[in-house]
Amino acid sequence: MNIKIKYSYLKVFLFIMVVFIYGIVSANSNLTGEGIFSSSSILKYGSLFLLLSVSLLDFHKLNLSKKEVKLRKEYFNFLLFLLLSRFYL
Repeated sequence: MNIKIKYSYLKVFLFIMVVFIYGIVSANSNLTGEGIFSSSSILKYGSLFLLLSVSLLDFHKLNLSKKEVKLRKEYFNFLLFLLLSRFYL
């Protein structure tokens, strides 16, 4: 139970960090046309990678991987968020 609470706080913190970084950096990079290896892109995609890796670690720690869980059922809302944020940027 304690591990579940720690990972949920970490996921919320990382999600807020991703939204904050995308909000600050995307307005700047649209005007300057920076490349994929710029510092702003590394911040954006690095924070998104951290969020995904913590979510996958939480998924495996809670032994949900042993159940027959479909990705569409568990992460459908997260996939919608990724698609909407991709079209927004």
